[in-house]
Amino acid sequence: MKVIYIYDTLCGWCNMARPKIIALRNKINEYNDGSSEKIHFEAIHYNMFEKHDISQLNGDFLEMVKRVAFEVAPKMQGGKFSQEYINLLSSGKFIHNSDRSSLACTVMREKLNFDDYFDFSMELQAMLFEQGIAIDDMNVLEALSEKYGLDAEVFAEALVSEEIMKIKNYNKSAATAFMNQQGINGVPALITENSGGELSSLNPHNLGKTLQILNLV
Repeated sequence: MKVIYIYDTLCGWCNMARPKIIALRNKINEYNDGSSEKIHFEAIHYNMFEKHDISQLNGDFLEMVKRVAFEVAPKMQGGKFSQEYINLLSSGKFIHNSDRSSLACTVMREKLNFDDYFDFSMELQAMLFEQGIAIDDMNVLEALSEKYGLDAEVFAEALVSEEIMKIKNYNKSAATAFMNQQGINGVPALITENSGGELSSLNPHNLGKTLQILNLV
């Protein structure tokens, strides 16, 4: 059994799912420690906000983000949105584009073990939404890469390499194929794949139901 989580670091709905996805990953690790039939957890950065989506956030879009952050998110009991995050968006200085964060996650995925890559990507998202940090800043990315054990110079060189760009694009194509098969139009997406290659979608915001379906309770 494989569980595939598809996300984007700049996606507010992914941020709301983040604590539940981390808890799901922890439950899977606990299960795998005591079982011979492993559940393989995978996470793929989707890079939803690409170059053609670049825009400064203001007006109606910013008002929608505020509504989601302060009205919808608390009811869903998921990842929090801070006032610092709203201030960052309101400043007009933040480019809502996830190319660089997607490349960063791809570098970590290729250079480190899965757990360190996953923790890096989840912390990167938390830095944006909970602390209002501009996560496309190279100083921020290099410092975080070193925290997880990858030399900043190695990280920076890989980030602009053709190899990493190709892998990032391939990962998005693979994620798109999974989502298309399930009729999923956006992220976050949570999909299972059984040994026969059959896919099923789960609700990334409903941890309890997911754990029941996976027999992890």
